[in-house]
Amino acid sequence: PTDGDLSIVSDGNVTIGLDNDNDETNQLFKIQYNGGTDSLSYNASRGNLELIGGSSTYPICGFTNTTDNDAGMQHNWTKNRGAAGEDGDGIAQLSFRSYNDAGTPALKNFARIFTEIADATAGEEAGNLTLQVSSYDGVLTNGLQLLGDTNADGEVDVTIGAGAASTTTIAGTLTMGSTAAIGNTGLLTVGAQTGITATANLVTVGTIGTGT
Repeated sequence: PTDGDLSIVSDGNVTIGLDNDNDETNQLFKIQYNGGTDSLSYNASRGNLELIGGSSTYPICGFTNTTDNDAGMQHNWTKNRGAAGEDGDGIAQLSFRSYNDAGTPALKNFARIFTEIADATAGEEAGNLTLQVSSYDGVLTNGLQLLGDTNADGEVDVTIGAGAASTTTIAGTLTMGSTAAIGNTGLLTVGAQTGITATANLVTVGTIGTGT
C-alpha cells in the first residue's frame, strides 16, 4: 500500500491470487488457514462470498456497533434488476441447507426465509415475508406469511400454518386487540358480552354476564 501498513500473520497457509484462467473478470480472493479446512474466499464472476469453518461451532459471522445512539446497525439486502420493480419480484432468501440420509446424501433446503415484492405500485408499495420449512416430503411449505398487500394503510395480513390439519400452539394467553381472549388452558377469558348475534342454526341472545 502507498499509505499505511499491510500485515499478514499466519501459522498456516494464505493464498491470494487469480483463478487458473487468469481472467480478470473471474478474480478469486482466498485466504486459507489450518491446511485449508478454514477459509474465506470471494469469486467475482459468480458473486460468491464463502466463509468455511472446520470446527464444530464455526464459522461465526458477527456485526458489532460501538456508537452511542439509538439508530442501530443495518444489514441491507437490495434487489436491483436494472429496471422498474414488478409484483412478484423475489428480493432475497435465506436458506438453511443440509444433507439427507440417502445412499448418496443429497443437499436439501430444510427451511427458508423468503421476501418478495407484493405490490410495486408507487405510493402503494407492499411486501411479502414468508417463513418456510420442509414439510414431510422435502417440499418447502409456508409456515408463516406476513403480507402487506392489503389495500389499506397500517394493515398486515398474517397466515399461520399450512392446510387444515396443521396445528398452532400458543404457550401463553391469546390477546385480541388489547383484551385477553383465551387463556393458556384454552378457556375463554373475555368479560361481559352484549348483543351477540349467532350464525345459522343458532339463536340470537342478549347480554351474557361475566361468569354466566
